[in-house]
Amino acid sequence: HGPLHTTFDRDRTELTAADAVSFELLPPIDGGVDRRDDHIDALAKLPFDLRRGPLVRVHVGERTPGVWDVLVALHHASIDAGTFDLMWSEIGAATAGRPLPELTVTAAEHAEWQRTRAADHAAFWSGQRRALEPETVALDAPDVPEPDGYLHRVATLTPSELRGGPGTTPFATSLAAAGVVLARWSRTEHVEIGVTASTKDHRDARPLIGYYLNSLPLTVDVPAAAVLADVAHHAGTTIGRAIEHRTYPFAHMVRDARRLGEREPSLAHMLAYEELAPAEFAGMPAEHRILASGTSVTDVTFFVQERADSVRLGLEYRGSAVSAAAAAEHLTDFARVLDTMCRDPATPIATVWGDDRESDLVGPSLPAGSSTVVNDIVGHAEHTPGATAVSAGGDVAT
Repeated sequence: HGPLHTTFDRDRTELTAADAVSFELLPPIDGGVDRRDDHIDALAKLPFDLRRGPLVRVHVGERTPGVWDVLVALHHASIDAGTFDLMWSEIGAATAGRPLPELTVTAAEHAEWQRTRAADHAAFWSGQRRALEPETVALDAPDVPEPDGYLHRVATLTPSELRGGPGTTPFATSLAAAGVVLARWSRTEHVEIGVTASTKDHRDARPLIGYYLNSLPLTVDVPAAAVLADVAHHAGTTIGRAIEHRTYPFAHMVRDARRLGEREPSLAHMLAYEELAPAEFAGMPAEHRILASGTSVTDVTFFVQERADSVRLGLEYRGSAVSAAAAAEHLTDFARVLDTMCRDPATPIATVWGDDRESDLVGPSLPAGSSTVVNDIVGHAEHTPGATAVSAGGDVAT
């Protein structure tokens, strides 16, 4: 698989197996299992040298008698979650002596075939930018930047409940839920959310391993008077229109917008939906964990990981844009909306939040004034310029 041994230098050098992959033994557990987990987390955060390699790092160590840890670390430029499942399956097949799938096309050949069709998709994304101007999603940034982070939890929803949600697909339902949460926190009705979509648009590309995702900027409508099912249906329609044009590179969308003097699409807030295969290794049971790198590439990314027996939710956030406390609230809200959307899709958006959406002010509503406090101060200064503005001790300033 070319993406696993091709560097990102100017010449796109192909590494030998010895240079592309490194193998190391994890040290024996000394100080308990928690120390082993801390060591694994630290290894997962080590940077890659994409010009020299290795591009794949493998660490193996025995956790307890008969139970082993296998850490496989790759840069996201080399692989995605879906093709990682393919790679893990091939590793298991090779270990068991089973034949590997035949590759009839390379990653480079597939990419070249896609480049010949790029012009067919440019007009669609240009039209999307002009059709609806999404409002800016502005989350409350912390006063002092915090470290980036990743939070996760197991959803109370089952995979079958998520698949039975009001969206055309579980992906559409998840997108709608993310849109409702962002609309609440930023007080907008047209939310721009980036999503990742597979770029494998040819049957011969199915067994290929590498990074086969593209980021698509979508706009989700979240009218305050709508019910959750309405948002889910709209999200499904939006995805349905875009999916045919999913292989047009996001970088080209930005380039086109700049050339035409239009607003550039944003990926500040994203949703990543992943349907992960059950983990096993050469016929033996395995537990699969995805480790966060510790660096967020967006302000907020919602994660939905559908597994055979559970749905797991996550939220990766940039500490300069969202505080850890606010990120925890966003994840709680996301789980809440997703639950309600699947179990009671006729719920109006305005009532999803319950009492915590009520005003903090007590008493009757007062009529709006004809002027603001600032306007009153400016008007007073203009009409009575000789009046005292500031006094300190015996000093007076007009």
